[in-house]
Amino acid sequence: MIDSRSQQNSNHWTTLNLTNSINRLKKSFEAWQARFKSDPHGNNYKNHLLSGLEDYSREQLYYMAFARVWCSNRRPASAIEGVS
Repeated sequence: MIDSRSQQNSNHWTTLNLTNSINRLKKSFEAWQARFKSDPHGNNYKNHLLSGLEDYSREQLYYMAFARVWCSNRRPASAIEGVS
């Protein structure tokens, strides 16, 4: 059985991880948004809507892409290869 101190510690780290993830999402969205605003017609960056997804805004597509990465199940070795 988990004692209350262990449960509090677990809750603390869960909250901290969630807060860090939200802050990363906010910062990455702000960076994406600044880049998009700097080139709204897609002359320098690929800002075009994807075929079949025209009903979604670019912002919605950004969050869907973030969620896809967040929910993906990667093995640790694969994650390391991604940053190497």
